[in-house]
Amino acid sequence: MCPSCGGRATVLPGCAYAEEDLPLFQDVAGCFDAAELTVAEAATLTFALDTQDGRREAVELLAAWVEYVPGLSRFQPVLLSHPHKLRPALSMLGTLLAERALDRISSVRPQQASKH
Repeated sequence: MCPSCGGRATVLPGCAYAEEDLPLFQDVAGCFDAAELTVAEAATLTFALDTQDGRREAVELLAAWVEYVPGLSRFQPVLLSHPHKLRPALSMLGTLLAERALDRISSVRPQQASKH
């Protein structure tokens, strides 16, 4: 259940995020919402993510995503200056793209890591 609206929420497979990552996830999700990606665009970007290999391709992929999702441009400087953050960020973006590619109606919420 969505804690914001009480609506039905779906947990997508993939990485689990810590609770403190939720504001960032929601901020990035807002960028995707504002971009109004079509299902086809999201599927194209998801395919590019699934087939990329290595840091250089990841940097190029992020640049390509900014063309589709301009709001992501503000995250580029941080990700490019801290390479260790690039892979987890791409995972978060991939989760959001997968949700858009599947044309889900309900809002997406990241799976949270267990505290055990």
